[in-house]
Amino acid sequence: MKDTKIDKGTIIRTVTLILALANQFVAVAGAYSFASATWYQVLSLVVTIVTALFTAWMNNDFTRFAKLGTGVLHALKDGKITEEEVKELLEKSKEN
Repeated sequence: MKDTKIDKGTIIRTVTLILALANQFVAVAGAYSFASATWYQVLSLVVTIVTALFTAWMNNDFTRFAKLGTGVLHALKDGKITEEEVKELLEKSKEN
């Protein structure tokens, strides 16, 4: 399985987090007068915290192994493979 494509949701969550962190930096640095308003800084902080927590909570598969694990999870949920089959494969991998 050579699925190197990163999930669209992972990309969106990561870009959103980067933008929120950049915005937070601008708000703290006071790079422009609009950012100096207290309400803007508080709102910016809340958006950054919510975005960071949501991004951390979601399953962001960047590596090949993470994508494979998610594929196995979906196959288990869809009934394409059984828990016993997965356990059997894991036991075989320990023997090698």
